[in-house]
Amino acid sequence: MESIISRCIIIILCLLMAGFGLSGHCFAAEASPEASPGAMQMQGAHDASDAKHERGKEFDDDLALKTSQAAIGRNVEGFTLLDREGREVKLADYRGKPLVISFIYTACFHTCPVITQTLDRALGVARDTFGDESFQMVTIGFDTRRDSPDKMRIFARQQGVAGEPGWEFLSGDADAIKRLTETLGFIFFPSSKGFDHLAQTTVIDAKGVVYRQIYGQAFEPPLLVEPLKELIFGGSAEGSLLSGLIGKARLWCTIYDPRTDSYRFQYSMVVGFAISILFLIGAGILLARMWRKVLRNLKS
Repeated sequence: MESIISRCIIIILCLLMAGFGLSGHCFAAEASPEASPGAMQMQGAHDASDAKHERGKEFDDDLALKTSQAAIGRNVEGFTLLDREGREVKLADYRGKPLVISFIYTACFHTCPVITQTLDRALGVARDTFGDESFQMVTIGFDTRRDSPDKMRIFARQQGVAGEPGWEFLSGDADAIKRLTETLGFIFFPSSKGFDHLAQTTVIDAKGVVYRQIYGQAFEPPLLVEPLKELIFGGSAEGSLLSGLIGKARLWCTIYDPRTDSYRFQYSMVVGFAISILFLIGAGILLARMWRKVLRNLKS
């Protein structure tokens, strides 16, 4: 009987190793690029080494990062801003889809345009991957003295993104911007050159909860597309089992190809995962038969 049990254990281990070996690439695709060194890069709107804010202190990168990260998990609600036509827009109206938020000030001549152009590239990759209607994007002007709806409209046009689908440019009064930036963990200070601020892009889930912070004025598309992929393909607890499995397959097996600067569905990963499942099913059947044999031997 001991030899039968030993054989069972060996078979289980072999099948599990074979199964996970075949599917390992698929699971590896789920790893977040946030772990890369560039993911935590922070950039000030100007040279923070000599620019000082109104309190006479240098921009503190460590404090800015800590404040920003503390915002993850917060609900974003109760904010009313203005679109480029001066119409009221409630951030709560964006519920139901992932929302990407960036902050700029329209008088900025370098960092904010670079941030916007970087987002334009990343959002283009995201649209090609998920479709135009899968997520939304807003850029918000935080310089409440100058960033009027008119200025936001001009800024969008200057950056060549005025007509991009699902991308709105918003502004607001001092109280709304103060509360919103505090909620999202976005730090900015007036300086001799304009503003020092964290180059931060925030990803909010469909329920209005801060999901991820992305740093840097220039970054590769996966830093933004990966969290969107997790939210769009990860799905929710609602829906059928089949739709959930399809979503998980798309989440694990949609990978970024740097050669084409695009995402593609890796069918070989699905095949490997399917083979892994078949191995596990086969292991279960074989174990059940062997266990019945063990029980018969014990009875006899």
